[in-house]
Amino acid sequence: MKQLCLIGAFLFLALAACHRPVETRHGTSLTSELVVIDSLMQNRPDSALTLLQASPKEDPYYQLLLSEALYKNDSAQLNRPKLIEAMAYYDSLGCPLLSARCHYMNGVGYYESDSLVQACEQYLKALEIMEDNYKEEDLVGYKAKFMALIYTHLCGLFYDQYLNVQAIFFARKAYDYFLNANSNSFQLAWSLNKIGTNYEMMAQWDSAAYYYYRAATVLNDTNSLIYRDIVSHQTMVDYKMGIGYEESVARLRNLLSQANTDNEYIVRCLVLGEVFYHEKDLDSAEFYLKKVFYESDNFSLKKQASEWLVEILKDKGENEESQQFADYLVPFANLSENQGFIKSQMADIYQCYEQRRKENMHSVQVAKIIKLAVIVLIVFITSILFVALLYCIRIQQLKHERYEHSMKQAALAGRLKRSNAALKKEKTFPAEAIILQAHNHSAVTKYVDEPICRHILEVCNDEKNPIKSNLPISSYSDIALTLSQKAQLKAAALLHYRSLFEKLKTDYPKLKEKDYLYCYLCLLELDDAQIAVMTQLSYRTVWERGKRLQKIFNTDDKISVFLHGNIIC
Repeated sequence: MKQLCLIGAFLFLALAACHRPVETRHGTSLTSELVVIDSLMQNRPDSALTLLQASPKEDPYYQLLLSEALYKNDSAQLNRPKLIEAMAYYDSLGCPLLSARCHYMNGVGYYESDSLVQACEQYLKALEIMEDNYKEEDLVGYKAKFMALIYTHLCGLFYDQYLNVQAIFFARKAYDYFLNANSNSFQLAWSLNKIGTNYEMMAQWDSAAYYYYRAATVLNDTNSLIYRDIVSHQTMVDYKMGIGYEESVARLRNLLSQANTDNEYIVRCLVLGEVFYHEKDLDSAEFYLKKVFYESDNFSLKKQASEWLVEILKDKGENEESQQFADYLVPFANLSENQGFIKSQMADIYQCYEQRRKENMHSVQVAKIIKLAVIVLIVFITSILFVALLYCIRIQQLKHERYEHSMKQAALAGRLKRSNAALKKEKTFPAEAIILQAHNHSAVTKYVDEPICRHILEVCNDEKNPIKSNLPISSYSDIALTLSQKAQLKAAALLHYRSLFEKLKTDYPKLKEKDYLYCYLCLLELDDAQIAVMTQLSYRTVWERGKRLQKIFNTDDKISVFLHGNIIC
């Protein structure tokens, strides 16, 4: 009946997962019964194992799943030769996740056969495959949990060999990946508790107490075994840091009374025995440590209890019984020597792993620096090209403006040809004669309509080539008034405003010829910048001349306003 239910559940999951992409032995997305079992393995490893055993296959994927199912159900690794074949297959095919999972399970097999060095190598190989084939941002979800499990096993291996610094490193990494995988509080607390335990073994009490406190606050269930373990560790650290002996014993006795299993009870007895041993309460220490020795099947606990009992019984003068416990420790001497060799090998393996990790980090940093340098270089070259392009465009614009200006000048030259020819006779005919000859012309023509005035206004108000005060005066030398043009302008002004200038000559004898030229141009409503260009004087000189005339005329008005006002009068 149970098998029928499992088959029904299997069919349901197969339908639900028919579109779930999973990395398989072919390196592509494939849906199959093994994919469904893989999904089922996460929450129901017992059901997954039953399904696998009901339909055995030679498929490498099947062998990997069977190995994982056996491990999750606390069964021995019975298919190790097949798993090793699957591992070689995935290594050659280039399926990183499946390859790493095979190496991880191979490490589990080595660990179960007490081949600790080989187990360590396989776990680190699984890490290497994952780190070489996936970016950090890709290690989420199942991959993050898988990474955390690898680091957890490595932490345990190095912790057992008293390689505490390395164990702390792996426990920290396990915690980070458990956090990324949104794992339960038990796994987070386990990692933090393991960090604290390693610090405690190194007698770094403050660090140990800090991580025990963090582990306790992470847990939601205060009735769990791991919570009581953490409290036990906290109590011992507090005791070693100087907390009261009575308070420590009271807390440890309370934990002893809460023990749910024989194994937990024995562990609590060992902790109490240690406190009494350090406090020289020999009878109490002997009582609890003998419980550990005689009631425990754990060799590590029995060994620790024996070491303390040897000293306690010697101090009490019970040498014969002390020797019995000393004899028990004799076989551990060779074991300790062998463990020293294993510890040395594992330290070397870790050193190689650390060196490779640093080289990879360095390579990543160098790649980032090169990438940044390339980006900066591209931006720099692009900026130079952009500036060069703008410069070329501006040069073309200036050439075009100069060309248009020269064409306009040529056109103006044609219109002024007759006027300039007449002005050449200025030496023979004074301005007054020209004025008398043009007397009839003035009756029908305004000052601004005179050819010379129109020319000045056109070049000064040219929208395509406006006069800019931020350019040097010399850049406009081609449109400045010549001597003949100045004479023509004077003639036009006297023709239209004779009475004004006679009045100015009478009332303001300080006026000079250059002041009159300034007035002729003001009557055309030119500003200082335009006057400066026409006369080729600096902007400052023209501005000062305007101020000087305002002082002479005793007025705050603009000179053009003053002149027109006197014309009206």
